[in-house]
Amino acid sequence: MSQFEIKKFTSGVLIVAVIFGISYFIKLKQIKKSQIVKGVQSENLGLSPIELNSIPIKIGKVPVPQKSYYSALIDSESKILLDGKDENKIIPIASLTKIATALVVLDKYKIDDIVTVSENAQNINGSKIFLQKGEKITIENLLNALLIMSANDAAIALSEFHTTTDEFISLMNAKAKSLGCNNTHFKDPAGLNDEGYSTAKEIGIIFAEAIKNPIISEIIHIPEKIISSDRRDYKLENSNRLVKNEMYLDGIIGGKTGFTPTSGHNLVVAAKRQDKTIIAVVIKTYNTLNTASAEAARDLINWGFDNWQWQNT
Repeated sequence: MSQFEIKKFTSGVLIVAVIFGISYFIKLKQIKKSQIVKGVQSENLGLSPIELNSIPIKIGKVPVPQKSYYSALIDSESKILLDGKDENKIIPIASLTKIATALVVLDKYKIDDIVTVSENAQNINGSKIFLQKGEKITIENLLNALLIMSANDAAIALSEFHTTTDEFISLMNAKAKSLGCNNTHFKDPAGLNDEGYSTAKEIGIIFAEAIKNPIISEIIHIPEKIISSDRRDYKLENSNRLVKNEMYLDGIIGGKTGFTPTSGHNLVVAAKRQDKTIIAVVIKTYNTLNTASAEAARDLINWGFDNWQWQNT
């Protein structure tokens, strides 16, 4: 074999080797990615397979600041649980219920649809804006009252629009099941009935779905707002202190509060920093002060961003 032929043969071997090496590297990376994603799927509450851009990796060793009997800290994209305390315990969830109420409303209706308030809505107990029977108000304004002020009368008015409350509750439960939340069952659209239940983890999953909706995300970020019906104006103040100046949380998207004597002080919030979103759920805080749930959720969110980083898949 001539020197020219040897060089030609050697070059050919090198080219084949390089091509093989590149193909092997790409295949190895694909396998590694599929293994990572498969691992995530096994931890993401039994949800459908998902394609992830990144997954959270724990980097810190600072103890978790637990200030509630039940909690969950969840990566919004992967649904991976970053931390939790009795996060799978079935418990009453008070007005966190209203997240599902809003999701069903936005699945079914247009925001400019007009609702006529019923006597049932007028007479509901607890937190409300004092809607009156016969008053006409848009779906959008009722959603604002529901999510900003946690108004029970808004919840009832929404649930009775073009359906019955019982049928509406069935839709809420179907929505939860569609999200893989099999330990969640709603008994009313406002969360007053303590026989309704969920878990801290599943509330986080439902909220992750809710914040995908731009209407919900916009509303839950508002500190205060004035809405109108055909009869009067209503001033709404957000019950979530983490969107207000007094306790504003860096990167806050918004949240939803809840309280009954049985379930205690509850809060679910989402915050986004450097394009990563995490969700904190705190249910039944140790402290009974009005600021307790905001402090507990704030500390969990800050701990999450300080002690986790995201690795590309």
